[in-house]
Amino acid sequence: MDNLDLKILAIYRKDTKISAERIGSTVGLSASAVQRRIKQLKSSGVIENEIAELKAEKFGIQMQFIINVDLIDERNEDIRQFEKKMYSHPSVQQCYYVTGTVDFCIIIAVKDVSEFDLFTQNMLMSDKNVRSFTSLLVVRNSKTDLSSFIDHRVE
Repeated sequence: MDNLDLKILAIYRKDTKISAERIGSTVGLSASAVQRRIKQLKSSGVIENEIAELKAEKFGIQMQFIINVDLIDERNEDIRQFEKKMYSHPSVQQCYYVTGTVDFCIIIAVKDVSEFDLFTQNMLMSDKNVRSFTSLLVVRNSKTDLSSFIDHRVE
């Protein structure tokens, strides 16, 4: 991946519907060269998905929580079982197996405190392998993408 690819990504990640001609005029390439590079970025896995960003409030989602979870048993099977359980729940937006004083950091999106309470009861408190968990209410999403990662590398 060279500097032109990074410039293309900086533009493309903000709007995947932007024309190759517009990207090309910004980075100094022809539309066909931009299209070839985007195709290569997709086939190499740099561009993993093109997704629609949905407005949570339109679905009644009013709250997000970051929950740190400490497990009792941490064998591979226990880790995979917890990951599978989190993956299957629609409120779980992200799940990270982490190092440090906790084993997992999960991010959930719920309609209200009552739904949060149900989640913790059904998914965490009832799990015999969960030693403890702490939760943090997200007040505001300040940053949720790789913008500066890409932008910082573009000369």
